[in-house]
Amino acid sequence: MDRHAPCGTRASGCGSPTAPDRSRRCMTFPRPLDSRCTVVHGSSRAPRSATGEVVLRNIIATTAVLGFLFANPASTASAKPFELPDTKPIVTIDLPNAWSPEEIEKGAQATSPDTSIYVAFEVQNLKNLENAIVEGVKFFAESGVKIDPKSQKKSEAKINGFDVVDLGWDGVDKDGPTKVSLSIIVLSETKVGMLSYWGSPAGATKYAAQLKAIASSIQPLGR
Repeated sequence: MDRHAPCGTRASGCGSPTAPDRSRRCMTFPRPLDSRCTVVHGSSRAPRSATGEVVLRNIIATTAVLGFLFANPASTASAKPFELPDTKPIVTIDLPNAWSPEEIEKGAQATSPDTSIYVAFEVQNLKNLENAIVEGVKFFAESGVKIDPKSQKKSEAKINGFDVVDLGWDGVDKDGPTKVSLSIIVLSETKVGMLSYWGSPAGATKYAAQLKAIASSIQPLGR
């Protein structure tokens, strides 16, 4: 697993928390229309002009677009798409621009604005699912996250046609209690995607919608 958490995060190797040296430079983070109408009484009201109809339709359309963007924090306007892997990409994922997403050797990573959640997605060769899970757990351990095996929760699902195995644990890192998640996405007979995140319980709750949107953005390239 060749990745790292950026500076300032719970998973960072540049501050006090301990993380594996991935030989990558650590990054730092910079830190309505007013409309009036006149009510015309009586039956002699003039019909609305064609220009008025066009303006009204434009306002309705604009409102609908704004509503979609506010309801979808990881939509195209506010997220950066990644096509992975770099050689012969087969899958795309969107990471929020506000999370300062960046490419890593086999995927992409990002950190929430308040640094409470670190998320990464990588494409790996598929030997078997058990090996993929072991690699994921090994990465957490190397990053200073101690997982409680008894807390494991496992489920199966589908994301845009891909079979997915979801795993979750409670854990502890240097900053305290941690929520840990690992999703194994079967991309093909030879490739899997590994979507992982960890961070504080409060952060996991605060960014639940964004994390769900990130997972939902994973889809076959070209769809």
